[in-house]
Amino acid sequence: MVDRRTFLGSVAASLLPSHSMGDPSRAVIFWFYTSEAMGISDCPVSDSRFVVASADLPCHGRDIRSGEPPELKGWRYRLERNEDLFGAFTSRCIERLDQLLAAGEADPERVFVGGVSRGAFAAFHLALRERRFKSVIGLSPVVDLSDLSEFEGYAGETGALHQRADALGYVSTFLSIQSHDERVRTRSTIALADEIIRTHPPPVDVTLRVEAGSGHTVTSQMRNAASAWIVARLR
Repeated sequence: MVDRRTFLGSVAASLLPSHSMGDPSRAVIFWFYTSEAMGISDCPVSDSRFVVASADLPCHGRDIRSGEPPELKGWRYRLERNEDLFGAFTSRCIERLDQLLAAGEADPERVFVGGVSRGAFAAFHLALRERRFKSVIGLSPVVDLSDLSEFEGYAGETGALHQRADALGYVSTFLSIQSHDERVRTRSTIALADEIIRTHPPPVDVTLRVEAGSGHTVTSQMRNAASAWIVARLR
């Protein structure tokens, strides 16, 4: 059962409840997929050691605006109008994190963020704007919006993660993708890991896992590997 709590801002977050609400030793993990409900159900960890939170991505769920296209076409629509795509989203997530930590529900030193595909892209941008996210996880991640068919011919800024690789070197990073993912480009994920390592002084904590397979998907093996990586950082 999901306990849905409305925090500051108009977009609700969901928290996965446990029997130890109020335990300051737990970790926080924000997980993004599309809507906030999908983010909660998709998170690879869900036991009592974690507070799991999520939010609607821009142009998804309750962030769909009348008069503009939804989902990734909406991302392009907003960017073409020079809107900060993740501005309001980031503010809402930070407000939720502030409330969780102020309530003593989790350990401020164990704050994770991650997601799948476009949710991973949002997770990395959130980590870039808020240093309290110390570990970031991307499963089949979008690395550069220009890799997507929805952005074919787009000439504006795409928020490519490799352009901020030096800043990502400060967080622990887990990346996993199929060996032949043409939707988000396997080579973009590999190049991001390489760029983080190349542009940041050692030691750099980057795990890159390329799984044999094709298509834009997340397998149970990818989720299990991500879960093990997250849990290992609780010790």
